[in-house]
Amino acid sequence: MEELKDVTKEVKDVAIPSNELTKALEELGLSEKLQAIESKAMDAFKAVAAKWVEGGDTEFLSPQDLPNDEYYAEGVEQWHSNQERIDEPQDLTEIPSEGGVNSEQRTRGELYKCPYDYDNLKGNVSSEEVEAGIERTHQRTEEHPYRRGTIEGVRDFFDLRFDDFVVKLPSAQEYRAICQERGIDPKTIDSATLRSINYDIVRKAFAEKYGCSVKEAELIIGNRLNGIIHEDKAGYAIIVPANIHAEKSAFSHTGYVERIKKEIANT
Repeated sequence: MEELKDVTKEVKDVAIPSNELTKALEELGLSEKLQAIESKAMDAFKAVAAKWVEGGDTEFLSPQDLPNDEYYAEGVEQWHSNQERIDEPQDLTEIPSEGGVNSEQRTRGELYKCPYDYDNLKGNVSSEEVEAGIERTHQRTEEHPYRRGTIEGVRDFFDLRFDDFVVKLPSAQEYRAICQERGIDPKTIDSATLRSINYDIVRKAFAEKYGCSVKEAELIIGNRLNGIIHEDKAGYAIIVPANIHAEKSAFSHTGYVERIKKEIANT
């Protein structure tokens, strides 16, 4: 506890400016914005500190537990609009199949228009919020069908995302903090461990957004949605259809995990 008090004091010293700086900011009309930043920084710290005090498991750190975080679909859409995207020709009547996926034998056109249309899976765990999310997704994909293409040589799945569920992934500094809490040497962390951390974050965020437990979130993503968690190079995670995502094996897939692993090792 004494160690936590010391850390708390250090955070406050950093987050809360001196009287001189506060006065200067007030003169510039920036005091309210500063207060909002202070509040968010302290809330993020308290969320993590509470886990330490309770001795709780930090395995399921959610975006709300990390600084500078939120569901940020709007920001991601802006990022995508600024990228050079190379569309690829495709036959919408083709029936894709890889490793046993798409056993329903649906055409690409059908999969792109209604990517989560699995009425036979409604008996699996779900929630009203998830079913509403499926409906919103299909409304969007019917109006703006998926176009197969790449950004910087990496397959782009953003238009196939489930709902507007977009989760910000940790920065290199945040990953290092998580590793230290778990007793992992950040410089030796492998891709599998990073993905495990990311999947924990996404499942916890999904549970909070769609009103279910973390275990139910895992089942809904994999069973009800027939989906998979995809980490994009831009630093966010989305849920995409497993029967389309499997095709990434034919392309270069150096996404966020590979990039951030290098950043962590070199920090």
